[in-house]
Amino acid sequence: MRIYGLTGGIGSGKSTVAKIFEACGIPVLYADLLARDAIAPGTEGLREVLAVFTTDVLDADGALDRRRLAQLIFNDSSAKRRLEAIIHPRVQEQFVRRTSALAAAGVEAMIYEVPILFERDLDPIFTAIMLVCSPEHERVRRVAARDGVSPREVRDRMHNQLPDEQKRARATYVIENDAGIDKLRERVRALALELFGVDSPAAREPAGD
Repeated sequence: MRIYGLTGGIGSGKSTVAKIFEACGIPVLYADLLARDAIAPGTEGLREVLAVFTTDVLDADGALDRRRLAQLIFNDSSAKRRLEAIIHPRVQEQFVRRTSALAAAGVEAMIYEVPILFERDLDPIFTAIMLVCSPEHERVRRVAARDGVSPREVRDRMHNQLPDEQKRARATYVIENDAGIDKLRERVRALALELFGVDSPAAREPAGD
């Protein structure tokens, strides 16, 4: 089975691109959702997180407070490594399980959306890699509005990821998100036709942000 990586910096619009691909009928796995499952309430993953970070990272419902946890590890590389050692192996297990199930069902090609694909050096596992790029000021605006944080906080997060210039050099395809949703949808549909041989009227409908 062909597996295409889809990535992009925070606020680039990669989730919107993934939804457009899905509207074309292409299966998409989301690394963030696999990571959430890995440390969901009642899992061994969450128990290991709590053993390291204590119950201070739980919300009122007993679920992991991801924003609180992100604040704790932001400037603590040791804590970040310990968290990744808990989550990443479990995400990889789920990825293998789900891609194997899709292959067994006869799926010939799929997309795996991974925010930190290049930062984790996952390049070798993919048939090709698609990178979504957007102007920095637009990325800052989107994330600040979405997460209710300051532009400075957004830029701090962005600086923890590789710059787009380095990502462009490693990507197979670059999807420019710089001209509105209609143009983005047009570009993604063209790539879906080129890589997967599919197009769908559903992909012409508005996609989520």
